[in-house]
Amino acid sequence: MKREKILISDLALFISHSEGISPAQANRIIKMLIYYILVEVAMGKQVRLESFCNIEGYFQPKRTGSHPKTHEPIEIGSSVRIKFSLSNIFKQMVQPYISKFETIYKEDKDLNDV
Repeated sequence: MKREKILISDLALFISHSEGISPAQANRIIKMLIYYILVEVAMGKQVRLESFCNIEGYFQPKRTGSHPKTHEPIEIGSSVRIKFSLSNIFKQMVQPYISKFETIYKEDKDLNDV
């Protein structure tokens, strides 16, 4: 079974119907929210969206590692790392749907194996 993707345009359409605004307005709001989160994380702040997730950026300093094939020491440059974690509340809310999805996935897989 192929997973469906939810696009920004899908979210915008949902918001536009539920809030009585145009899809274009909803799309702009979503993109501004994403941009705001991006800027805050890039500045090293933790973004906490209650009941959904935590996102934070942190600086990974330059370090010495080893080449996977030759095991020779190599310099690994510094970088900004992103940590994304779902909240426990979100995980608990999703859990009842996971078991339904597993049942549908198993039935679909069984049909494809025939």
